[in-house]
Amino acid sequence: MSVHAKKLLTTPNVTDSTQEQSTPMLPDQQQFQQHLRELAHNGIRSMLEAVMREELMRSSAWVGERAALSATAIATAPTPVTC
Repeated sequence: MSVHAKKLLTTPNVTDSTQEQSTPMLPDQQQFQQHLRELAHNGIRSMLEAVMREELMRSSAWVGERAALSATAIATAPTPVTC
């Protein structure tokens, strides 16, 4: 026997069981649908939170502008003269 033939004989056999283990198990239809619902729910929640955050920033900026205008109006208002 040649050295090459010996190497072929001494290599371990790879069985199909290792290939089966590397293939991930697929969830059943109910688990898959539940997972999709959770993904959609989380996506909608994230979008709504972003919109709400933007609206809050806009409204707080508007309140700040109104307060600044009111403060300026008060500071520049003529003082009443009392006799």
